Amino acid sequence: MPAQVIPDKTLQGLHVLGRENNSSPHPRRLEGKIAIVTGGARGIGEATVRLFARHGAKVVIADVEDTLGTALANSLSPCVTFVHCDVSLEEDIENLISSTVSRYGRLDILFNNAGVLGNQKKHKSIVDFDVDEFDNIMRVNVRGMALGIKHAARAMIPRGGGCIISTASVAGVMGGLGPHAYTASKHAVVGLTKNAACELGRYGIRVNCISPFGVATPMLVNAWRSHDDEEEETGFNFGIPCQQETEKTEELVRGLANLKGPTLRAKDIAEAALYLAGDESKYVSGHNLVVDGGVTTSRNCVGFESTYFLKLLVKAGGKGFIVTGGAKGIGEETVRLFARHGATVVIADVDMAGVALADSLLPNSATFVRCDVSLEEDIENLVDATILCYGRIVMFFNNDGVGGDDTNHKSIVDLDVDELKRVMQVNVRGATLGIKHAARVIIPRGGGGCIISRTSVAPHAYTASMHAIVGLTKNTACELGRYGIRVSSISPLVFHELIEQCLNSGSPGSADIAALYLASGEAKYVSGHNLVLDGGFCN
Repeated sequence: MPAQVIPDKTLQGLHVLGRENNSSPHPRRLEGKIAIVTGGARGIGEATVRLFARHGAKVVIADVEDTLGTALANSLSPCVTFVHCDVSLEEDIENLISSTVSRYGRLDILFNNAGVLGNQKKHKSIVDFDVDEFDNIMRVNVRGMALGIKHAARAMIPRGGGCIISTASVAGVMGGLGPHAYTASKHAVVGLTKNAACELGRYGIRVNCISPFGVATPMLVNAWRSHDDEEEETGFNFGIPCQQETEKTEELVRGLANLKGPTLRAKDIAEAALYLAGDESKYVSGHNLVVDGGVTTSRNCVGFESTYFLKLLVKAGGKGFIVTGGAKGIGEETVRLFARHGATVVIADVDMAGVALADSLLPNSATFVRCDVSLEEDIENLVDATILCYGRIVMFFNNDGVGGDDTNHKSIVDLDVDELKRVMQVNVRGATLGIKHAARVIIPRGGGGCIISRTSVAPHAYTASMHAIVGLTKNTACELGRYGIRVSSISPLVFHELIEQCLNSGSPGSADIAALYLASGEAKYVSGHNLVLDGGFCN
C-alpha cells in the first residue's frame, strides 16, 4: 500500500516546536530574554552565546578570557556584552548578576557553563591523585556552579521565575569516562541541580543540567594534545587549537561513539541549552539532559580497562580493616559488627571517643588512630601504620563525613562558600585520599581487597558532595578492578523522625550490615555499585 500523503493544509493547525502556525520560518525563541553565559568566550559557551543572541536574547558573556570575550561581544549585536568573571570567586559572581540586573532590570536565564578538565598528566591513576589539582577542579566546577545558582536565584525569586542550566558531563552519569576529580565534580553538579530544582520550583525557577559526550572544544583538544606533549603543560588553556587538531579530536570522539554518523559539536550542546532555556521546556526541571548518542547506555566505550575478573574473595575474618569516622554512629556500629565477626579493626577519627570504643571491645580486636581525613598526611599515616601493624589492608571503609550546618543551608540563596568548601574537603577530598592511599598499598601486595565509601540521600553542599562520592566510586572501580580491588558505596537515608515514622525502615545499624556484606565474599562480584538503604524513599 502506498504511503499516505498528508496535504499541506492539514499541517497548518499543528504547533511546531517554538513556532505558532502564523509565525516566521525562523522564530526567535528567546526574544527579549536576559541571559548570562559563564565560560562564554569560546567552546560550548561561545556557541551558546551566538545561538541565544540569534534567538533574540540579550546576552552577557562571563569569562576570565578578556580578549576573546570582548572580541566575541564586539562581533555580535550591541545586545551582547562582556563581563570579566572568575566563577570560583563569590564577589565576581555577585558583581556579574548585580551588574546584569542593573543594566537590564532582571535576569531570565543563567547558563552555568564555565568549567575545567584539569591537568591530565596529574590524573591518570587514583594512586597519583594530586590534592591541589583536586581543589582547583572542585573550586571551579562545583563551587562556581553553586555560586551561580545561589546568586541567580536571589535575582529570580522576586520576579517569580527563571531558568538555570549547568554544564555537567557524561562523566557525571557513569564512571570510567574521565579523570577522577573531574568525574566527582560533574556528579556533584548533577546532584546540586536536582537539589536546587526541589527548592526553587516553588518560585517558578527551573533548574536543569546538560551532560555532553566529547565535544572538540579548545579545552578537550588541548587536554588530549597534552598526552602527546613531551614538556609539562600548565593546564587546559593553551590557546586556540588549529583546524587539524580539532578535526583529529572529532575523529577520535567518533571512534569512541555509540551512535555512528553524526559528529557532536558545540552547537549541538547550545541547541540543548536553547531548548531548556525556552518555553518549550516549561515543565522540565531537575533533569539531566544527556547528549551522548547513547554512550552511557553501553559499556563498550572510552575509559579505564576494566575487563579483569575480581581475584580475591574478601572474608570478614582477618586483620587490616580500617573504618574512618569510626568513633560514633554508623562507624561505631560497623566497628563493633566487624569485631564480632573476628576482624581486627583500625578506628580512624578525630573524636577521641574512638579510644574508649577500642578499649571496650575484645582484646586485640581494635586499635585507634587519630585521623583528619581532609589532610593527606593523616590518611597516609593511617594506611602506613595499618600496614606496619598488620601487613595488609583487607577493607577500607570511607565512612567519615560532615553534613554541614543545616541551619545555614536551608536555601540555596543562603549558601555559605566557606561551609561548602569544608563539606567538600571532608566528604570528597577525604574519600578520594582514602581510596588513593588504600590502593597505593594494596596494589603492590598482589591486589584484592575492598574499598567502601558512605554517601547519603539530603542541604545543597552535602548533596553535591555525596553525588561526587558516587561518581568517584564508579570511576575508581573502573580503574582498580584490574587489581582485584572492589570499590562500592552505601547510601543510607538521613534519618529524620518524620521520615523514619513514614517508612518504618532501618536504623543506622542497617549501614553496618551493608558494609559487612560488601566487604565479604558474598559480594565478590559487586563493584562500582551504590547500595541505597532508603526504604524506597528515593523512588
